[in-house]
Amino acid sequence: MNSRHCLVALAVALVPVAVMNGIACSSGDGPSAPPVGFGTCNHPGCEGWGDAADEQAVKWDAKGLSDVDKWDGPRATATGALWHMTTPLFMPPQIEKDAGVFTAPAKVRLVANNFEYTADYYPDGGFTLTNVPSGIHRFIAEDIDGQNDALNTMWRVEIGDTNNLQIGVTQKSEFEKILASVDPPLTFDPTKAHILATIIRSSADLTGVSGVRMGTPHPAEAVLYEAEDGTPNKWVRDQESGTGPNGIAIIVNMDASPYPGDAVKIKYSKPGNVGETPDTFFVCQGAVSRAFWWEAWTPQ
Repeated sequence: MNSRHCLVALAVALVPVAVMNGIACSSGDGPSAPPVGFGTCNHPGCEGWGDAADEQAVKWDAKGLSDVDKWDGPRATATGALWHMTTPLFMPPQIEKDAGVFTAPAKVRLVANNFEYTADYYPDGGFTLTNVPSGIHRFIAEDIDGQNDALNTMWRVEIGDTNNLQIGVTQKSEFEKILASVDPPLTFDPTKAHILATIIRSSADLTGVSGVRMGTPHPAEAVLYEAEDGTPNKWVRDQESGTGPNGIAIIVNMDASPYPGDAVKIKYSKPGNVGETPDTFFVCQGAVSRAFWWEAWTPQ
């Protein structure tokens, strides 16, 4: 496998099937069944990767991936489309209302059992990944030469018998605008890892949880939160009050290992209570990782 550029985002999240209709991929409420895999859906449980021709992107070092597909278990076909996620940024999109489908070619990759499966994406036909193993895997949606103004995006996906993967992808220009808007401003470092984290109340209530402070799995330059006064599109560095009304935090320029990176959990807190994500997320140098989960607290 050739050396590639790595600029990606992953998440454990809610999953629209063809449109967002509540929780499509969770088997129940609570930390034992978080919403896994934004942008994918098939049966209870769901999962996501990318590659860009960006002059600032770091090389994707493919060491450790196998050249041989050794899987001898069940396999399936996964089809789907790539969408821009829109306002509010980083929240699950109502695809039929808000999100725009990619209008230029792209590429998708699925890494399963240390082996990579790839397919091309076209606006008029989506993508088709064939003969991929069942189970939870990394899925990568990658822009080509910046034609879709997209950060290459990593999700966790679960491949089952039927797989219609509607993959939400974050716009690069919007992400960079947020980093530049804070005081003092930040610059996206493609040699670091980044995490977009959203804590949600439950499958019955998709409201973000405010007042939550996010920890960083590894040292990071800053954590950004929506302004506590609710001003739209206003972000603050290391705000003591934690998350704003949408429950979102952005961990920026965090230390991480090269691809395939590290498995991490996120610790979070609010006065008198602490929590930790029930599932691990993946981070690597040059990656923007996505993370959604239900709130679950332990008294401090």
